[in-house]
Amino acid sequence: MYTDIGAPNDLVKISKAIEPFSQSVIDWSIDLTDCDKVLRIISRTDQSVLIKKNINHMGFNCEIIMVFTNHQEPKRS
Repeated sequence: MYTDIGAPNDLVKISKAIEPFSQSVIDWSIDLTDCDKVLRIISRTDQSVLIKKNINHMGFNCEIIMVFTNHQEPKRS
């Protein structure tokens, strides 16, 4: 997901946005040094739309880039 997350303290808010999906989300990371601030989520099921909604609700812009399922070809959003 492309985001506009800009500061390390924003990670606490992002963590809270992802927390409701903790049964599905295995791991997540964001590269704050990258210009696109890409949020990478590894999840048992596709929760991208709901996580995007939570992140947007917290005041951040977030766009889904693509979703991979079971090591298959990516589904473009």
